[in-house]
Amino acid sequence: MITPLVFGDLFTYESREYIYLAKTEEIVYAAQILPVTDTNRVNKFYESKVIKGKEDKIAKHPLFCFVMLKTSKFKDRCAHFARTGLDDFSFFIEKLSVVLDKDDLMQVLNTIKSDSPVPMQLKELVKDIRL
Repeated sequence: MITPLVFGDLFTYESREYIYLAKTEEIVYAAQILPVTDTNRVNKFYESKVIKGKEDKIAKHPLFCFVMLKTSKFKDRCAHFARTGLDDFSFFIEKLSVVLDKDDLMQVLNTIKSDSPVPMQLKELVKDIRL
């Protein structure tokens, strides 16, 4: 029997790690956990924009929609929302036995529910989730 994924479950697909967020009949929403090198690039680019005083412009840009994770296995990596709903997970995905820290889960959920640039349908799907 295959156990369905629930909000916050971790899985791999094509050697990449993801946090499962929600799904519809056609779309699976997940946040990719970027490798450290990619996390550093995104974070440095974000910080350079903040230093230049462009917070208003970057707040709505999907590239800058991420959560820095503190869970020991994923420390110094970010959960990135830029492609959520765009990846095709139609093939086998492998659920990981690792569990995100409650603080990380809360940050992920709060980021989705906030005025972030994630799809409105995802916001609707998670609106009643309480951790």
